This record gives sequence, structure tokens and C-alpha cells, in this order.
Amino acid sequence: IDPSELEAAMGSASSIRQLMRSRNIKKIPGQTHIEIDGKVTTFIANDQNHPRITEIIDELDNLRIEMEKLGYVPDTSCVLGGDGLLEDEKSYALMFHSERLAMALGFISTPPGTQLILTKNLRVCSDCHEATKYYCRI
Repeated sequence: IDPSELEAAMGSASSIRQLMRSRNIKKIPGQTHIEIDGKVTTFIANDQNHPRITEIIDELDNLRIEMEKLGYVPDTSCVLGGDGLLEDEKSYALMFHSERLAMALGFISTPPGTQLILTKNLRVCSDCHEATKYYCRI
């Protein structure tokens, strides 16, 4: 159940979340799947469990630097629960969305120019959509 989609039909998102809690309904976390060499890897946001996470984070940091050179400005409004965070912290949090983790793994695991195919169970946030365009330019 996606509260944002039900809001128009049933009421406010907060009332829908309250209803979900009362019925013990859990929201499914966003996941991104990538297949590399016949093996499917699944990431969720802020996933730190991959054996190559240090390399993935290094790649994401390098990509961020290159993107900023090309004019990329993070859309920090896409950071959920980031009310108490500084803008730099929100920008950093965006790097750990599941699709970015999956793309970074693809970049470090395949030759340059390899087509990467990601599968998601939810939609991509606007910042990750924009970041993907920049990744294609690097």
C-alpha cells in the first residue's frame, strides 16, 4: 500500500498511516535489483551489507564529484525523514538510495559502456532520476 496514492481516495497520508498501523500493515521498503554475471543483487536504501560496500561508496563519491563538475545540484527534498539534517547531510543521504548503490556496483563490476538494467519495486525519486542522467554523461 502506498499512502501517497491512497490519499486522494481515502483521506490524508497521516490518517492512512494510522489506519495501516492499527491493522499492522507494513510498507514494503524500496528495493533495486541488478543482475551482474548472472547473479542478482538486491539493495534497499542505506544498505551497508554488500561485501564491496567500501568500493561502492568510493564510486558514489567519485560520481558525485564528477556530477557536480557538470552542474548537478542535489534535490534534498527527496530525503525522507531529513528534517533535522543539514543540507550537506541530506546530499550525502541521497547517495545511499537503492538505485544508486546498484548502479555503483554495476559500474565497478563491469567494463565501461556496459548496459546496466535495474529493476525496482517502487518509483525512482526525482533526484535519482536526475542523477542517472548525469551518470550517463560521465
